Amino acid sequence: MKLWCFGDSNTYGYDPCGFFGGRYALPWPELLAEKTGFQVINDGKNGRMIPEREYEFLQFRRDAEQYNADMLIVMLGTNDLLEGAKAGEVARRMEVLLTGCTLP
Repeated sequence: MKLWCFGDSNTYGYDPCGFFGGRYALPWPELLAEKTGFQVINDGKNGRMIPEREYEFLQFRRDAEQYNADMLIVMLGTNDLLEGAKAGEVARRMEVLLTGCTLP
């Protein structure tokens, strides 16, 4: 089983307590891989928000083709809220992303 974890700094494994904002030794996607034996792609990026521009959707589709995963795990929305988006807007943007998403 191949899992694609698409997310923000929580997925990346950003450690806010690290002196220079380092990374946890075992971010949750790597821990998931270790515990399940699945192939897990950690596609977490610090500051990532839910895609809403066409070029962001194009990149998402390219990544989906490149990774060719069996399953997608999305962990996003925190940065959107921190930037002032309301919960309903975050949910709507997530719905747009996920309803347009199909894995190859």
